[in-house]
Amino acid sequence: MEPSKYQLRLEEGEKAREQEDYALALKSFDQAIIEGVELDDPILILNALAQKLLVYKHMFQKTTNPVYNLLMLGDAQTGLKIAEEKKVTGQPKAVMLLRSGDYFFWKKDYATAQTLYEEAVLNVDQEKKGEYAEYLSHLGICQALNGNKTGLENLNKALTLASEDNTLRPFHKLVIVSGIHMRLAMANKKFGDTDKAIKEYETATTMAEELASVHKMPMRLKQLEIVAKELGI
Repeated sequence: MEPSKYQLRLEEGEKAREQEDYALALKSFDQAIIEGVELDDPILILNALAQKLLVYKHMFQKTTNPVYNLLMLGDAQTGLKIAEEKKVTGQPKAVMLLRSGDYFFWKKDYATAQTLYEEAVLNVDQEKKGEYAEYLSHLGICQALNGNKTGLENLNKALTLASEDNTLRPFHKLVIVSGIHMRLAMANKKFGDTDKAIKEYETATTMAEELASVHKMPMRLKQLEIVAKELGI
């Protein structure tokens, strides 16, 4: 069976995003969203919208221009409205909550971010260990930065779950696990364990270098450059 126009748009967008051709990525995902609307399929709409949100996230992290963060929030809130009106739950709704939480996290409004992350985690299937771990790790770092040591417990639980998930593709596991180690570095720094923070940072960096060199995905390294400044490395 030939791939649908929708799937082709998604693949085109994902490739463009990896190559940092963000204009093409946004265009491709917008076209996929339109395909989803024309098919009257809210899941397709939300999945394409989630990919678009990731473009804004990468653009914000690369440039630190807060407008990209606002654009991400606006589209995430639109996604939540679609999920509410179409009665969509589960992961498609969870990612909208996650990206809404990311907006407030980067604004250092950790209380609001934590509330959104908590709701996001409730919408993720725990049987999908890697996916659940990704969401739990966002909640964990937010809890930690709020001064709650439960955050460290959730981060370590997330690391165990992601490491155990053999259904993940190798590059996807690297993305998730490197992110958890990065957040563990931040959390340990928050609680004064600098040695542990540096160790976690170094582990994350090794994985991020593999993502960049083998899988042509440099974004984690760029994220770690920001974390290094926060850690004083």
